[in-house]
Amino acid sequence: MGSEVQRNQDPERAPPEHRRCPSCGRRNLGSCPECPPQPHRDEASPPDITEVVPVSLPRFPGYRTRGVLGQGGFGTVFEAEPEGGGAPAAIKLARADRRGAAPRLRREIEALLAVGPPHVPAVHARGA
Repeated sequence: MGSEVQRNQDPERAPPEHRRCPSCGRRNLGSCPECPPQPHRDEASPPDITEVVPVSLPRFPGYRTRGVLGQGGFGTVFEAEPEGGGAPAAIKLARADRRGAAPRLRREIEALLAVGPPHVPAVHARGA
């Protein structure tokens, strides 16, 4: 079973503080400094099929991957359940198509560990 991530937010209609680059997903007040300019899409035209990004579900040892929960500028979060039973888990994987994604994810993990629950999600494990 395949999964898809669909970008529903029209960057032209969102408030400035919520606009995201359609290429990398970063929040920007203006154009994204690292991505090429995107052509303006006429609101009357149907959405471009390239806005739906197919995602193959990776395998994580000890878990069954159920689907994609979300995708951002440097990571994709997958819904998974332990093969031996137990509470569902969210597994975040650095995006291979984004330069610097792995170091950013490592910094995020360090921040989550420093703050800790109940204010942020618990980190149960981390990979290489």
